[in-house]
Amino acid sequence: MTRINDLEKQLSQRLGFKKINERFIEKLAEAKKDDMLQYESTIEALQNKVSSHQSLNEKIVSLTDVESTPDEMLVSEEYTFDLEVKLRKFRQYLLQHSTSKYALVEPT
Repeated sequence: MTRINDLEKQLSQRLGFKKINERFIEKLAEAKKDDMLQYESTIEALQNKVSSHQSLNEKIVSLTDVESTPDEMLVSEEYTFDLEVKLRKFRQYLLQHSTSKYALVEPT
């Protein structure tokens, strides 16, 4: 497989990861109201996808030509940063919800 084919494959995989990540974010928005177990599980799954996405970004940068590398790095880092911020917000919501839920439970 040529370097260009490798790059195209990696870019295609990254697009797939982005679509998966977007779907997980939609699930988080839906689960907020109904099911905290699903919410927590989805956060964990999304975190795993973020890690895979970061690894894929590194492969893409290594296959990118010298002139395109800075732009590719910027796009990759911005997306990852935005995703990490969203994850932190979702975790914060989970923590606040869990804390308030347990605060309402009276010990027997």
